[in-house]
Amino acid sequence: MSKIDIVFVSGPTYVNNGDSFLLPFTYSSGTLNLPLSTAEAYPSGSEETLGNDGANIRVIGGLYPTLSLGTNLRNFIKNKVCDGYTVTGSASSIAIVSAGTVTKVQQLMSKFLSPNWDQKSYNVSPNTWDFANFIGPPSVYLFTKPLVVQVAGSNAATGYSGPICITFQTYWDK
Repeated sequence: MSKIDIVFVSGPTYVNNGDSFLLPFTYSSGTLNLPLSTAEAYPSGSEETLGNDGANIRVIGGLYPTLSLGTNLRNFIKNKVCDGYTVTGSASSIAIVSAGTVTKVQQLMSKFLSPNWDQKSYNVSPNTWDFANFIGPPSVYLFTKPLVVQVAGSNAATGYSGPICITFQTYWDK
């Protein structure tokens, strides 16, 4: 990845007004987090669609191990990620099963890249992030090695009750 300036990735995203954005993971001293609480990021009645859509990014660099999960990320996993399941454990009970590795990137919006871009110049994303504390296109962290977490949950439709493993990963177009 060190020689690549712009690359296409798919990974944890949300959709806002038809545009796909990478989840704005933050990283500090081994802790992976989200910058805002679930309630702030997804106000009542305007919940965004989560997915694994793609985005063009510029790799900024570094490889950082995910040793712990921040409070906002734990709450996000409990309230938004377990589609079809009810999390029966507390957010603090979410455990890392396999530590991931992240790298710092900046998302670029395809609609602002010229059809003839030369991998040397481009316009960055406009300031349309719904995460209100961001000013301009922020840097975010993507996975170079998947992160696997476990939470206790149940599914009324299937009758399942027990551990649920969730994998966060990024697919890199090489």
